[in-house]
Formats: sequence, C-alpha cells, structure tokens
Amino acid sequence: MFFINENMGFLSGAVGSLLKTTDGGVTWTKALIPDNKFVNSIWFPSETTGYAACSMGTVMKSTNGGLTWTASVNQNMLEMKDVFFLDNNTGFVAGEQGYSMRTINGGMNWTSTGSNYNLKEMNFINGMTGYAISGSSLVKTTNAGTTWTSVGMDNIWSFDFINENTVFGTGSIGRLFKSTDQGATSENFNPSVTYDNFNDIHFPTQSTGYAVTWEGEIVKTTDAGSSWSVISSGQFERILSVWFTDATTGYIATGNSAYKSTDGGSTWNEMALMHPDVYFKEIMFVNQNTGFISGESDGLILRTDDEGLSWNVIYENSLSWPRAIHFLDPDTGYVASDHSVIKTVDGGQTWTEFNDFDPENLFYSISFVNANTGFVGSLFSKLYRTTDGGETWTDLSDTSRFYPVTSLFFTSETTGYMSSGNLFQTNDGGATWVMLGYITTSPKIWFTDNQTGYLAGSAGTILKTNNAGAVPVLSPDTPASQFTLFPNPATNEVTLTSNTITSEVNVAIYNSSGSCVFDQNHGEKTIKINTSSFTAGLYFIRINTLKGTEVKKLVLL
Repeated sequence: MFFINENMGFLSGAVGSLLKTTDGGVTWTKALIPDNKFVNSIWFPSETTGYAACSMGTVMKSTNGGLTWTASVNQNMLEMKDVFFLDNNTGFVAGEQGYSMRTINGGMNWTSTGSNYNLKEMNFINGMTGYAISGSSLVKTTNAGTTWTSVGMDNIWSFDFINENTVFGTGSIGRLFKSTDQGATSENFNPSVTYDNFNDIHFPTQSTGYAVTWEGEIVKTTDAGSSWSVISSGQFERILSVWFTDATTGYIATGNSAYKSTDGGSTWNEMALMHPDVYFKEIMFVNQNTGFISGESDGLILRTDDEGLSWNVIYENSLSWPRAIHFLDPDTGYVASDHSVIKTVDGGQTWTEFNDFDPENLFYSISFVNANTGFVGSLFSKLYRTTDGGETWTDLSDTSRFYPVTSLFFTSETTGYMSSGNLFQTNDGGATWVMLGYITTSPKIWFTDNQTGYLAGSAGTILKTNNAGAVPVLSPDTPASQFTLFPNPATNEVTLTSNTITSEVNVAIYNSSGSCVFDQNHGEKTIKINTSSFTAGLYFIRINTLKGTEVKKLVLL
C-alpha cells in the first residue's frame, strides 16, 4: 500500500492487480500490471510517476498515475522485493539473493549496487544514506547501497523514520520499538516482559503472583499485575506448573524434576523426589505443609507433608495417567486421569474410579468448588459436571462451540471460566456458556476473588479482569459497528438491526456488576429484546459474530 496524500493511494495485490483511489479509499479503480506479474512494492514520487517492484526481475513504471505500466528494467528472474524513490530521479530497488539497483535518471538506467545483505523495506534519507530490513534486523548504508551494516535494532518486520534520528520498528507478537539514535539503541514498548508462552499462573495473595513459561522463565508481580518482572531465566529448560503457598515460598514442576524457593523465586533448590525418570507435570499445595505432584506419563501421584522435604507415592498406575489434579484439603482430592476421574477421601491411601464417560475422552483439566461440585474437561471438546462428589456426571458439552478444554476455574458453584479455543464464562453452573472473546493460545486461568482474575497465555500475554471478566475494556459503538441499537435510553424493549449479518449471532447482556442477565442466539437481521424485567441502570450488550465481537452500551430507564 502506498498513499501520496490523504486522498490518492494505491493498493497492490497478487496476479498483477493494482487498485487506485482518489477519494481516500471510498472508491477504487483497477489497473493491470502487464503479464500478470506479482507486485511486491509500490512507490510514487509524484501523482503521475510511480514504480512497482514485481516478480520475474521486473521494475514497472507509470507516467499517468498508475493507469498503464511499462517495464523500466527487466534484469533477471529474481523477485524484486522493494522500491524507494527520493524524488523523480533518484531511486533504489532491492531484490532476492542480495541483488539491488539504483537509478539517478528516473529509471532510464539502473546500476547494480551488489548488496551484501538480502534487503526488504528500504528508506533513504538522502542519496547516500539509507536504511532497510535484512532478515529481522535494521541495516544501514552510507554509500548509496553498495555496502550495508547492522545498526542494532533487531526482531522487526517493518520500520519508519519520522525524522533523521527517530525510527519506530514493529515485529511479531507485539514487539514495538523506538530509537532516537538511528536504531543503534532502542526501547521496547511491549508491556510484556517475555515473549515466551505461559504454561501456568498462580497468585498466593491478592497482590503477589507468579507465571511460568514453556521456555523456563518465571515472571512475578507484587502489585496485582500492574507490572511484571522476570525473576528467573536460563536456569530451567521448561516449567510446566507453579504454586506458591505464600508470597515467598513456592514450588515448580519442570518435567524431569521439581524445585522449591523460599525467597520469592530468586533462588531455587531441587527437591528429592526419588523418581528421576518421571515426567512431573502439575504441582499444587493445600496448605503450607501438604502438597501433591503428578507424574503424567508414568501414572504417579506423590505427596509431601513436610513442605517438600520428602515425597511419597500415593497413586501409581502406568495405564492411567494423571493429567490434572485438584485437592480441596489434605484428604479430599480429584484427578483427571485419561478417560476417567479418580477420587480419594483419605489423602491418597485409597482411590475410587469414576469411568462412566465416553471412552474417546482424554481429560486434561479439572476444577472442584467443594467436595460435591466439580467439572472435568476433555481434549476432545467434552465437559462434564458432578454435584454428588463424582458418583454421577452430567454432560455439558456443546461441540458446536467447544474445542479442547485446556483450563477450568470456578469461583462458585454457578460461576466458572473455561479455556476452549476461546474464553467462556458460565453463571448457571455450566448449563450455558457465554464466549467472552479474550483469547491467547491455551491460556491458564486464576482468580484471586470472585471479581479479580488473570489469563496467562501465548507470547508473554497476561490479561486481567476486575469485574469477573464479563464487561470488556472496549469502546462501545465503534465506527466499524455492524449493528444499530435503538432506542437508547430505553424502557421495555430494545432493537438491534444489521444489514451485514448472514449467520447466527450470540447476544449477551451484562449489568454494571458484570452479571449476565440475557444470553440468546439469533439468526435474524432485526433482533428485538424485551427489557421490561430489567432494573434501571447501565448495561453492556455483547454481540459475538463470525467477524468478531462488538460491544454496545445501553441505558435503561
């Protein structure tokens, strides 16, 4: 995409297509690049003269504002990746395999500059000094592109100078950099402290929390998630689970072992588990002394009653792997174990197996509110609930919406959260679920109270809610709204209309406290909702469509 001013711009596409607008993108006209060449980059030094870097070694030129194009140079069969012009005469082209060219006469003649880097996205400050991306690094030339050197800004895919010294660079998974010394040093504006994928998160207090990553990093907050810092990096190959019994005493499972810290995660000491070949996956404690750890692929569950000093096997079954554990107290615990759920009420001395489930299940997550009410989720889109301590289970699955259930967390018998290809919330004990829309890959969920919760997911992302996750931090009624809401304020009825929806949508209404008071699916373009039973006040309407989530603010009188 290239815009000359706020109204005139061009958009290139595959197979030689090129679009032009003269009214700021309201309407577009089409021009064809000869021979259906792919257009990788466009640059117009003026409203009439433009250049396109194309496939098959071709640079095309237009002298009539992009209506027609002719070859300015056809040098070789390499892809021409980028084009940049300082003025009508001086321009540069970068191609594959380090091939680059320069012209000083408006494309009449081109000179090979023979770059020592593979270049893309160039930006020249003058005829001699320019910048480009090579791989994912910012590089610089001071001799019109003959040689290039790295300047220090790395992990970027795109960049832009706003003056001779200040440059911004953007990269994958939220990277945003700013440099005021031409890229030599840069500040990272990503709010996360790591780019690793989180495996687990745990808050022992309202303000202190820990999260661990697949690549072995540990991050910590002491201000309820307002800021995080890396407290361990490089010591562990991976970390699968974390649990702290107070703000300073904590435990981690690393697969091949488990470790304990007594200084808030600054230092870690390996515990003597006496099972060196076991894959330790999940660890949890029910008080300062008593904790449990599972050895997934070996069918083991170990217990400690002396703060991790010694561990004893309380369950062993190599044919039934414990994939998730949840102990309510030192005696009562539940384990999601392959196709069944096992239970103990005597601290692991004896176990009862509940296997009245579909044999195709592979249970991966479990959450119990009390000794009677609990939930178990499967990697095969299944969800079950028990209200009698596991004796019977109710299938709550909705295979049209659910995916592998990777994390469950219930704050009460009625209110719970589920990670299943998206984030879902229930306020009726799992009978119905509302898709909240906040999603990072396989996030882990933790709530410190009924209102305050955290999601730890992919690419260093941690999200927080202060209102039970129900009301999003979004701007209601954005300009891209697909729906019209009227009347607003309203009394007994409101109407949602849309001319763009062609499939079923989910409409949920939340009050100002975050409780869901309405949740229905609709397929019509005009949706009427009876609000006569709602109390007066502020509400939020969340509309989930195939194109995304939209939120509207509603006032009822």
